[in-house]
Amino acid sequence: MQAFLEGLDIPHSHSAGAQKFWRFSLDVYRRSGIEQALLALQDEASLDVNCVLFCCWTGMAGYGCLTPAEINAVLEISRGWNVRIVTRLREVRRALKDEGAELDGVSDLRQSVKTQEMAAERIQQTLLVQILVRPPHAAPSDTASRTNLNAYLEARACRLSPHLLAALEHVVACLRSAEIF
Repeated sequence: MQAFLEGLDIPHSHSAGAQKFWRFSLDVYRRSGIEQALLALQDEASLDVNCVLFCCWTGMAGYGCLTPAEINAVLEISRGWNVRIVTRLREVRRALKDEGAELDGVSDLRQSVKTQEMAAERIQQTLLVQILVRPPHAAPSDTASRTNLNAYLEARACRLSPHLLAALEHVVACLRSAEIF
């Protein structure tokens, strides 16, 4: 992990871009059926929800299509931060839900872990936004978001089942009404 984080500037406060990405993610996530769609993509296809949302946000926030180098950086952050930190916190939170709910203090512990998981998600989003060294230059575009998602899936060598393709399309369909901030 130290090698991954070496050289990365993780700010103490989140940049304006990271704040916009966070608010966009919260807006998208609360829409009807999106939580279920994103969790299905995460749990059934092992996709990183933050990477999916980043691909969507960059298209809708005017960054256009991500370059191959940017997609590679997205994958590196996912392998480094999401897999090593976020996923482990999620596993602990889920284990506490499944195995110890009746024990004193477990509910409070689970909530604490959930809070830490969300903080880790937000740090990952800050890392993702730092990939973008160029200003937004294009009109908001769900087509660019879809292109970014396809590049992400291709880089992951991920083929989605019809059920998961429908889940991804549901996410893209909601982008037209999402708050970009």
